[in-house]
Amino acid sequence: MENPTITYFKFVKRILRYIKGTINFGLLYSVSNYYKLVEYSDNDWGRDIDDRKSITGFMLFIGDTTFT
Repeated sequence: MENPTITYFKFVKRILRYIKGTINFGLLYSVSNYYKLVEYSDNDWGRDIDDRKSITGFMLFIGDTTFT
């Protein structure tokens, strides 16, 4: 941050172009009386033979709507 390079500015410009192109995207949250918080997750503890890295994924729902 103190000494930004050209590469840094190119990266920031790319992020801003992405945001500009997706400004109208969004999630629809409908009205509901069902507000149960549910989480699903899956883990792979180092099954990758090459680098033994673990992979984790998850989804969070409130009612019928995914928010994470």
